[in-house]
Amino acid sequence: MKLSITFVLMLSGLLACNPDNITTQTDKDGVVTQQPFLWKSSISDGTLAYGLYHGYVIDGKGVLSIAIQKSADPKVYGDFYLQLKDVNTGENIWIWDDFYKKQIERTFHGSIVVNEGKLLLHDRYSDYCINYQTGKTVWKSQRGFFSSDGPTNIGNNYFISGIPPTSKDHKKIDDSMFMGDLNSEKITEVIKPSYSDEFTAYNGEETYIGSIYRHKAFLVGTETMLLIPYDEIGPQVKYNNTRSFFGLYNYSKNTWVYKRAPLSIEEDGSSPSLMPIIDHDKVFLTSFNSVGCFDLLSGKRIWQYRMTSAQMMGLDIIKAGNKLIINGTDGTIYCMDAGNGAMLWSKASTATNSDLYHQDGILYCIRGDNLRAYDLQNGKLLWDMPSLDARVENNRGSIFNGFVTGIPAQNGRKGRIFVSTELNVYCFEAVN
Repeated sequence: MKLSITFVLMLSGLLACNPDNITTQTDKDGVVTQQPFLWKSSISDGTLAYGLYHGYVIDGKGVLSIAIQKSADPKVYGDFYLQLKDVNTGENIWIWDDFYKKQIERTFHGSIVVNEGKLLLHDRYSDYCINYQTGKTVWKSQRGFFSSDGPTNIGNNYFISGIPPTSKDHKKIDDSMFMGDLNSEKITEVIKPSYSDEFTAYNGEETYIGSIYRHKAFLVGTETMLLIPYDEIGPQVKYNNTRSFFGLYNYSKNTWVYKRAPLSIEEDGSSPSLMPIIDHDKVFLTSFNSVGCFDLLSGKRIWQYRMTSAQMMGLDIIKAGNKLIINGTDGTIYCMDAGNGAMLWSKASTATNSDLYHQDGILYCIRGDNLRAYDLQNGKLLWDMPSLDARVENNRGSIFNGFVTGIPAQNGRKGRIFVSTELNVYCFEAVN
Protein backbone atom coordinates (compact mmCIF):
# COMPACT_ATOMS: atom_id res chain seq x y z
CA MET A 1 0.00 0.00 0.00
CA LYS A 2 1.16 3.47 -0.85
CA LEU A 3 2.36 5.51 2.10
CA SER A 4 3.63 9.05 2.21
CA ILE A 5 7.39 9.60 2.53
CA THR A 6 6.85 11.37 5.85
CA PHE A 7 4.79 8.42 7.06
CA VAL A 8 7.50 5.91 6.21
CA LEU A 9 10.19 8.00 7.88
CA MET A 10 8.13 8.27 11.05
CA LEU A 11 7.54 4.53 11.10
CA SER A 12 11.25 3.82 10.89
CA GLY A 13 11.83 5.38 14.31
CA LEU A 14 13.61 2.45 15.90
CA LEU A 15 16.15 2.38 18.68
CA ALA A 16 17.92 -0.81 19.71
CA CYS A 17 20.78 -1.16 22.17
CA ASN A 18 19.94 1.09 25.08
CA PRO A 19 21.38 4.54 25.60
CA ASP A 20 24.10 4.27 28.23
CA ASN A 21 22.26 6.58 30.61
CA ILE A 22 19.24 4.25 31.00
CA THR A 23 20.22 2.16 34.01
CA THR A 24 18.33 -0.10 36.40
CA GLN A 25 17.00 1.81 39.40
CA THR A 26 15.09 0.59 42.45
CA ASP A 27 13.26 2.25 45.32
CA LYS A 28 13.84 1.68 49.04
CA ASP A 29 11.73 -1.50 48.92
CA GLY A 30 13.69 -3.00 46.05
CA VAL A 31 10.95 -2.33 43.48
CA VAL A 32 12.38 -1.68 40.01
CA THR A 33 11.44 1.84 38.91
CA GLN A 34 13.59 2.00 35.78
CA GLN A 35 15.17 -0.63 33.54
CA PRO A 36 17.08 -0.52 30.24
CA PHE A 37 15.06 -1.55 27.22
CA LEU A 38 16.24 -4.00 24.57
CA TRP A 39 14.57 -2.03 21.79
CA LYS A 40 11.87 0.54 21.19
CA SER A 41 9.89 1.11 18.01
CA SER A 42 7.62 3.97 17.01
CA ILE A 43 3.83 3.71 16.67
CA SER A 44 3.25 7.42 16.14
CA ASP A 45 4.30 10.54 14.26
CA GLY A 46 3.87 12.47 17.52
CA THR A 47 0.10 12.07 17.78
CA LEU A 48 -0.58 10.14 20.99
CA ALA A 49 -1.61 6.61 20.01
CA TYR A 50 -4.23 4.34 21.52
CA GLY A 51 -6.46 1.47 20.44
CA LEU A 52 -5.04 -1.95 21.38
CA TYR A 53 -5.37 -3.04 25.02
CA HIS A 54 -4.70 -6.76 24.69
CA GLY A 55 -1.31 -7.93 23.48
CA TYR A 56 -0.69 -10.38 20.64
CA VAL A 57 2.52 -12.11 19.60
CA ILE A 58 1.80 -13.56 16.15
CA ASP A 59 3.38 -16.89 15.24
CA GLY A 60 6.14 -16.24 17.79
CA LYS A 61 7.72 -13.74 15.40
CA GLY A 62 5.84 -10.45 15.52
CA VAL A 63 4.24 -8.11 18.06
CA LEU A 64 1.01 -6.58 16.78
CA SER A 65 0.42 -2.89 17.40
CA ILE A 66 -2.02 -0.17 16.40
CA ALA A 67 -0.28 2.98 15.25
CA ILE A 68 -1.47 6.47 14.40
CA GLN A 69 -0.46 9.47 12.33
CA LYS A 70 -1.91 12.94 11.99
CA SER A 71 -4.90 13.00 9.66
CA ALA A 72 -5.37 15.31 6.70
CA ASP A 73 -8.97 15.65 7.92
CA PRO A 74 -9.02 18.23 10.75
CA LYS A 75 -12.29 16.74 12.04
CA VAL A 76 -10.70 13.44 13.12
CA TYR A 77 -8.07 12.76 15.75
CA GLY A 78 -5.75 10.74 13.55
CA ASP A 79 -5.41 7.98 10.95
CA PHE A 80 -4.99 4.44 12.31
CA TYR A 81 -3.05 1.51 10.90
CA LEU A 82 -1.49 -1.77 12.04
CA GLN A 83 2.14 -2.76 12.40
CA LEU A 84 3.70 -6.16 13.02
CA LYS A 85 7.05 -5.66 14.75
CA ASP A 86 9.88 -8.19 14.80
CA VAL A 87 10.17 -9.58 18.35
CA ASN A 88 13.97 -9.48 18.22
CA THR A 89 14.59 -6.06 16.70
CA GLY A 90 11.36 -4.05 16.78
CA GLU A 91 11.59 -3.43 13.04
CA ASN A 92 8.29 -3.42 11.19
CA ILE A 93 7.74 -6.72 9.40
CA TRP A 94 4.79 -5.12 7.65
CA ILE A 95 2.45 -2.15 7.84
CA TRP A 96 -1.26 -2.55 7.09
CA ASP A 97 -3.22 0.59 6.26
CA ASP A 98 -6.69 -0.55 5.16
CA PHE A 99 -9.16 0.51 7.85
CA TYR A 100 -12.38 1.95 6.48
CA LYS A 101 -11.87 5.72 6.43
CA LYS A 102 -8.58 5.02 8.28
CA GLN A 103 -10.54 4.88 11.54
CA ILE A 104 -11.23 2.34 14.27
CA GLU A 105 -14.74 2.13 15.71
CA ARG A 106 -13.71 1.12 19.26
CA THR A 107 -10.70 0.15 21.33
CA PHE A 108 -9.67 -3.49 21.02
CA HIS A 109 -9.33 -6.03 23.81
CA GLY A 110 -10.20 -9.61 22.80
CA SER A 111 -10.91 -8.53 19.24
CA ILE A 112 -8.50 -10.70 17.26
CA VAL A 113 -8.38 -14.38 16.26
CA VAL A 114 -5.56 -16.03 14.33
CA ASN A 115 -5.56 -19.25 12.31
CA GLU A 116 -3.49 -20.72 9.44
CA GLY A 117 -1.83 -17.52 8.32
CA LYS A 118 -4.93 -15.36 8.68
CA LEU A 119 -5.72 -12.70 11.29
CA LEU A 120 -9.29 -11.52 11.91
CA LEU A 121 -9.72 -8.05 13.42
CA HIS A 122 -13.28 -7.60 14.67
CA ASP A 123 -14.51 -4.01 14.94
CA ARG A 124 -17.91 -2.68 16.00
CA TYR A 125 -19.48 -2.70 12.52
CA SER A 126 -16.60 -4.01 10.39
CA ASP A 127 -14.40 -7.09 10.05
CA TYR A 128 -10.95 -7.33 8.49
CA CYS A 129 -9.12 -10.50 7.47
CA ILE A 130 -5.38 -10.01 6.97
CA ASN A 131 -2.67 -12.40 5.81
CA TYR A 132 -0.38 -12.08 8.82
CA GLN A 133 2.65 -13.31 6.90
CA THR A 134 2.44 -10.65 4.17
CA GLY A 135 0.37 -7.92 5.81
CA LYS A 136 -2.06 -7.88 2.88
CA THR A 137 -5.85 -7.68 3.11
CA VAL A 138 -7.56 -11.00 2.36
CA TRP A 139 -11.00 -9.41 2.63
CA LYS A 140 -12.80 -6.74 4.60
CA SER A 141 -16.48 -6.27 5.28
CA GLN A 142 -18.97 -3.84 6.79
CA ARG A 143 -21.45 -6.32 8.15
CA GLY A 144 -24.31 -3.88 8.66
CA PHE A 145 -25.00 -4.55 12.34
CA PHE A 146 -23.40 -3.84 15.69
CA SER A 147 -21.34 -6.59 17.33
CA SER A 148 -19.73 -6.76 20.74
CA ASP A 149 -16.07 -7.42 21.38
CA GLY A 150 -14.56 -10.88 21.54
CA PRO A 151 -14.80 -13.24 18.56
CA THR A 152 -13.74 -16.83 19.22
CA ASN A 153 -12.93 -19.50 16.68
CA ILE A 154 -12.56 -23.18 15.92
CA GLY A 155 -10.15 -23.35 13.01
CA ASN A 156 -11.35 -21.08 10.21
CA ASN A 157 -14.86 -20.87 11.65
CA TYR A 158 -15.27 -17.84 13.89
CA PHE A 159 -18.24 -16.79 16.03
CA ILE A 160 -19.48 -13.33 16.97
CA SER A 161 -22.59 -11.92 18.62
CA GLY A 162 -24.76 -9.08 17.39
CA ILE A 163 -28.21 -7.68 16.76
CA PRO A 164 -29.76 -9.41 13.72
CA PRO A 165 -30.99 -7.08 10.97
CA THR A 166 -34.48 -8.56 11.35
CA SER A 167 -34.53 -7.55 15.02
CA LYS A 168 -33.34 -4.07 14.14
CA ASP A 169 -36.14 -3.80 11.58
CA HIS A 170 -38.63 -4.65 14.33
CA LYS A 171 -36.90 -2.22 16.73
CA LYS A 172 -35.82 -4.98 19.11
CA ILE A 173 -32.50 -5.52 20.88
CA ASP A 174 -32.06 -9.27 21.23
CA ASP A 175 -28.58 -10.47 20.29
CA SER A 176 -27.93 -13.66 18.35
CA MET A 177 -24.80 -15.69 17.64
CA PHE A 178 -23.34 -15.61 14.13
CA MET A 179 -20.71 -17.72 12.39
CA GLY A 180 -18.21 -16.56 9.78
CA ASP A 181 -15.45 -18.18 7.76
CA LEU A 182 -11.96 -16.71 7.61
CA ASN A 183 -11.87 -17.64 3.93
CA SER A 184 -14.73 -15.30 3.04
CA GLU A 185 -16.66 -12.33 4.38
CA LYS A 186 -19.95 -14.24 4.56
CA ILE A 187 -21.58 -14.61 7.98
CA THR A 188 -24.76 -16.45 8.97
CA GLU A 189 -27.01 -16.33 12.02
CA VAL A 190 -26.65 -19.42 14.19
CA ILE A 191 -28.82 -19.26 17.32
CA LYS A 192 -30.47 -16.86 19.72
CA PRO A 193 -30.41 -17.44 23.50
CA SER A 194 -33.58 -18.45 25.26
CA TYR A 195 -34.46 -14.96 26.50
CA SER A 196 -37.46 -14.63 28.78
CA ASP A 197 -40.21 -12.16 27.90
CA GLU A 198 -41.20 -11.77 31.56
CA PHE A 199 -39.51 -8.36 31.66
CA THR A 200 -38.60 -5.99 28.83
CA ALA A 201 -37.60 -2.34 28.60
CA TYR A 202 -38.79 0.20 26.02
CA ASN A 203 -36.82 3.43 25.59
CA GLY A 204 -39.27 5.14 23.30
CA GLU A 205 -37.64 3.76 20.16
CA GLU A 206 -36.55 0.18 20.79
CA THR A 207 -37.49 -2.70 23.07
CA TYR A 208 -34.55 -4.21 24.93
CA ILE A 209 -34.84 -7.96 25.45
CA GLY A 210 -31.31 -9.31 25.91
CA SER A 211 -27.61 -9.07 25.05
CA ILE A 212 -24.57 -11.29 24.48
CA TYR A 213 -21.26 -9.63 25.28
CA ARG A 214 -18.75 -12.49 25.29
CA HIS A 215 -18.84 -16.18 24.50
CA LYS A 216 -16.51 -19.12 24.03
CA ALA A 217 -16.26 -21.67 21.22
CA PHE A 218 -14.58 -24.99 22.07
CA LEU A 219 -14.49 -28.64 21.07
CA VAL A 220 -15.84 -31.71 22.84
CA GLY A 221 -14.28 -34.48 20.83
CA THR A 222 -15.00 -33.41 17.26
CA GLU A 223 -18.14 -31.44 18.10
CA THR A 224 -18.13 -27.63 18.14
CA MET A 225 -19.74 -26.13 21.25
CA LEU A 226 -20.69 -22.55 22.12
CA LEU A 227 -20.77 -21.38 25.73
CA ILE A 228 -23.03 -18.30 25.66
CA PRO A 229 -23.50 -16.01 28.71
CA TYR A 230 -26.31 -13.48 28.21
CA ASP A 231 -28.10 -10.69 30.03
CA GLU A 232 -31.80 -9.83 30.09
CA ILE A 233 -34.18 -7.57 31.95
CA GLY A 234 -35.24 -8.78 35.40
CA PRO A 235 -36.82 -7.36 38.54
CA GLN A 236 -35.24 -4.36 40.28
CA VAL A 237 -32.87 -5.66 42.96
CA LYS A 238 -29.80 -4.36 44.80
CA TYR A 239 -27.75 -2.97 41.91
CA ASN A 240 -30.00 -2.94 38.84
CA ASN A 241 -32.84 -4.67 37.03
CA THR A 242 -30.88 -7.10 34.87
CA ARG A 243 -30.08 -10.77 35.38
CA SER A 244 -27.60 -13.14 33.70
CA PHE A 245 -27.80 -16.71 32.49
CA PHE A 246 -25.66 -18.90 30.27
CA GLY A 247 -26.37 -21.69 27.85
CA LEU A 248 -24.38 -24.40 26.10
CA TYR A 249 -25.16 -24.91 22.43
CA ASN A 250 -23.93 -27.88 20.39
CA TYR A 251 -23.33 -26.26 17.01
CA SER A 252 -22.42 -29.55 15.34
CA LYS A 253 -25.76 -31.12 16.32
CA ASN A 254 -27.78 -27.90 16.17
CA THR A 255 -29.19 -28.39 19.66
CA TRP A 256 -29.02 -26.86 23.14
CA VAL A 257 -27.34 -28.91 25.87
CA TYR A 258 -28.85 -26.46 28.38
CA LYS A 259 -30.36 -23.00 27.87
CA ARG A 260 -30.76 -21.00 31.07
CA ALA A 261 -28.22 -21.82 33.77
CA PRO A 262 -28.33 -19.00 36.38
CA LEU A 263 -25.17 -16.89 36.41
CA SER A 264 -25.86 -13.71 38.40
CA ILE A 265 -26.51 -13.69 42.13
CA GLU A 266 -30.26 -13.19 42.26
CA GLU A 267 -30.40 -10.48 44.91
CA ASP A 268 -27.61 -8.39 43.30
CA GLY A 269 -28.64 -8.00 39.67
CA SER A 270 -26.03 -8.50 36.99
CA SER A 271 -23.33 -7.12 34.76
CA PRO A 272 -22.00 -8.86 31.63
CA SER A 273 -19.58 -11.69 32.31
CA LEU A 274 -15.95 -11.35 31.35
CA MET A 275 -14.64 -13.83 28.77
CA PRO A 276 -15.48 -17.36 29.97
CA ILE A 277 -12.46 -19.39 31.05
CA ILE A 278 -12.88 -23.08 30.32
CA ASP A 279 -10.72 -25.49 32.31
CA HIS A 280 -11.41 -29.14 31.52
CA ASP A 281 -14.94 -29.82 32.82
CA LYS A 282 -15.37 -26.43 34.52
CA VAL A 283 -16.03 -22.88 33.38
CA PHE A 284 -15.36 -19.63 35.27
CA LEU A 285 -17.73 -16.69 34.78
CA THR A 286 -18.28 -13.31 36.43
CA SER A 287 -21.14 -11.00 37.29
CA PHE A 288 -20.70 -7.67 39.10
CA ASN A 289 -18.36 -8.32 42.05
CA SER A 290 -18.69 -12.12 41.95
CA VAL A 291 -16.74 -14.95 40.35
CA GLY A 292 -18.33 -18.34 39.85
CA CYS A 293 -17.16 -21.84 38.97
CA PHE A 294 -19.69 -23.97 37.09
CA ASP A 295 -19.85 -27.48 35.68
CA LEU A 296 -19.30 -26.99 31.95
CA LEU A 297 -21.58 -29.70 30.60
CA SER A 298 -24.51 -29.22 33.00
CA GLY A 299 -24.30 -25.53 34.01
CA LYS A 300 -24.52 -26.49 37.69
CA ARG A 301 -22.96 -23.94 40.06
CA ILE A 302 -20.01 -25.42 41.99
CA TRP A 303 -19.13 -22.23 43.89
CA GLN A 304 -19.65 -18.49 43.53
CA TYR A 305 -18.24 -15.78 45.77
CA ARG A 306 -18.22 -12.00 45.91
CA MET A 307 -14.69 -10.62 45.79
CA THR A 308 -15.74 -7.55 47.79
CA SER A 309 -18.87 -6.10 49.37
CA ALA A 310 -18.45 -2.96 47.27
CA GLN A 311 -20.29 -2.49 44.00
CA MET A 312 -17.80 -3.07 41.20
CA MET A 313 -17.30 -5.10 38.04
CA GLY A 314 -14.43 -7.08 36.62
CA LEU A 315 -12.43 -5.57 33.76
CA ASP A 316 -10.35 -8.63 32.93
CA ILE A 317 -9.83 -12.19 34.17
CA ILE A 318 -7.07 -14.70 33.48
CA LYS A 319 -6.19 -18.13 34.89
CA ALA A 320 -2.59 -18.97 35.73
CA GLY A 321 -2.08 -22.46 37.11
CA ASN A 322 -4.47 -22.86 40.02
CA LYS A 323 -5.06 -19.13 40.36
CA LEU A 324 -7.72 -16.79 38.97
CA ILE A 325 -6.65 -13.15 38.68
CA ILE A 326 -9.34 -10.51 38.28
CA ASN A 327 -8.84 -6.82 37.66
CA GLY A 328 -11.71 -4.77 39.11
CA THR A 329 -13.22 -1.36 38.39
CA ASP A 330 -12.45 -0.52 42.03
CA GLY A 331 -8.74 -0.42 41.15
CA THR A 332 -7.98 -3.71 42.90
CA ILE A 333 -6.37 -6.88 41.57
CA TYR A 334 -7.85 -10.00 43.16
CA CYS A 335 -6.19 -13.42 43.20
CA MET A 336 -8.41 -16.41 44.00
CA ASP A 337 -7.87 -20.14 44.32
CA ALA A 338 -9.45 -21.64 41.21
CA GLY A 339 -10.24 -24.84 43.07
CA ASN A 340 -12.42 -23.44 45.85
CA GLY A 341 -12.76 -19.68 45.29
CA ALA A 342 -10.72 -18.73 48.37
CA MET A 343 -9.15 -15.28 48.23
CA LEU A 344 -5.36 -15.65 48.17
CA TRP A 345 -4.41 -11.98 47.98
CA SER A 346 -5.58 -8.62 46.70
CA LYS A 347 -3.76 -5.43 45.82
CA ALA A 348 -5.52 -2.07 45.80
CA SER A 349 -4.12 0.47 43.40
CA THR A 350 -5.23 2.67 40.52
CA ALA A 351 -7.16 1.73 37.41
CA THR A 352 -5.46 -0.33 34.72
CA ASN A 353 -4.69 0.84 31.20
CA SER A 354 -4.19 -2.67 29.81
CA ASP A 355 -5.49 -6.20 30.07
CA LEU A 356 -3.67 -8.56 32.42
CA TYR A 357 -0.76 -10.68 31.22
CA HIS A 358 0.87 -13.63 32.99
CA GLN A 359 4.26 -15.13 32.16
CA ASP A 360 6.62 -17.41 34.09
CA GLY A 361 5.03 -16.79 37.50
CA ILE A 362 4.79 -13.00 37.08
CA LEU A 363 1.70 -10.85 36.50
CA TYR A 364 2.21 -7.81 34.26
CA CYS A 365 -0.12 -4.91 33.58
CA ILE A 366 -0.25 -1.15 33.10
CA ARG A 367 -1.70 0.49 36.20
CA GLY A 368 -2.11 4.23 36.30
CA ASP A 369 0.68 5.48 34.04
CA ASN A 370 3.21 2.78 34.98
CA LEU A 371 4.23 -0.71 33.90
CA ARG A 372 3.91 -3.00 36.89
CA ALA A 373 4.94 -6.55 37.66
CA TYR A 374 3.70 -8.65 40.58
CA ASP A 375 4.84 -11.96 42.01
CA LEU A 376 1.87 -14.22 41.35
CA GLN A 377 2.45 -16.24 44.53
CA ASN A 378 1.92 -13.39 46.98
CA GLY A 379 1.12 -10.22 45.01
CA LYS A 380 4.44 -8.60 45.86
CA LEU A 381 5.16 -5.58 43.67
CA LEU A 382 8.37 -6.10 41.64
CA TRP A 383 8.20 -3.38 38.96
CA ASP A 384 6.65 0.07 39.04
CA MET A 385 8.15 1.81 36.03
CA PRO A 386 6.97 5.04 34.41
CA SER A 387 7.29 5.48 30.67
CA LEU A 388 10.77 6.18 29.34
CA ASP A 389 9.34 8.48 26.66
CA ALA A 390 9.93 11.45 28.93
CA ARG A 391 13.67 10.73 28.71
CA VAL A 392 14.24 9.23 25.28
CA GLU A 393 11.55 11.21 23.44
CA ASN A 394 11.52 14.32 25.64
CA ASN A 395 7.75 13.87 25.88
CA ARG A 396 6.29 13.82 29.37
CA GLY A 397 2.78 13.51 27.98
CA SER A 398 3.32 9.96 26.75
CA ILE A 399 2.52 7.29 29.34
CA PHE A 400 2.35 3.50 29.29
CA ASN A 401 -1.05 2.88 27.75
CA GLY A 402 -2.28 -0.08 25.73
CA PHE A 403 -1.01 -3.64 25.89
CA VAL A 404 1.45 -5.87 27.69
CA THR A 405 2.48 -9.22 26.24
CA GLY A 406 5.63 -11.29 25.99
CA ILE A 407 7.62 -14.37 25.11
CA PRO A 408 8.36 -16.83 27.96
CA ALA A 409 11.84 -17.77 29.10
CA GLN A 410 13.51 -20.52 27.09
CA ASN A 411 16.86 -22.29 26.86
CA GLY A 412 18.14 -20.57 29.99
CA ARG A 413 17.38 -17.10 28.65
CA LYS A 414 14.95 -14.77 30.38
CA GLY A 415 11.70 -13.99 28.64
CA ARG A 416 10.79 -10.76 26.86
CA ILE A 417 8.06 -8.25 27.73
CA PHE A 418 6.51 -6.01 25.08
CA VAL A 419 4.56 -2.97 26.23
CA SER A 420 3.10 0.06 24.48
CA THR A 421 3.23 3.72 25.37
CA GLU A 422 1.39 6.40 23.44
CA LEU A 423 4.42 6.83 21.17
CA ASN A 424 6.33 3.53 21.11
CA VAL A 425 6.43 -0.18 21.75
CA TYR A 426 9.23 -1.14 24.17
CA CYS A 427 10.87 -4.50 24.66
CA PHE A 428 12.26 -5.29 28.13
CA GLU A 429 13.93 -8.31 29.61
CA ALA A 430 11.29 -10.04 31.75
CA VAL A 431 11.55 -10.59 35.50
CA ASN A 432 12.11 -14.33 34.90
